[in-house]
Amino acid sequence: MRDQPWLLLGVLVAVNVLSLVDGLLTAAELQSGIASEANPVLARIFATSPYAALLFKVVLIALVSLVIWRQRRYRIVLVVSLAALALFTAVVAYHLGNLHGYGFI
Repeated sequence: MRDQPWLLLGVLVAVNVLSLVDGLLTAAELQSGIASEANPVLARIFATSPYAALLFKVVLIALVSLVIWRQRRYRIVLVVSLAALALFTAVVAYHLGNLHGYGFI
């Protein structure tokens, strides 16, 4: 990915989109009462304002993506970006399965 920065850019865009989808699905699950937030920091922010929690999550992932982009010459950073993509893909799949199990989709 170091030699083809567009590939890393695609990974980072996908991570950010999946993070946003995760936040939106989490908010929907919390409002319907079918789930709880596993992250204690986000749980506290969600309790105050779902919009603030979503904004916090989006900004945090965008900042981490910026750091990854700037440090892309290091192999470990590229590995972290792929791990983040796999993690957010799994989390969104979990949410979709959860919503399907409760008859939402």
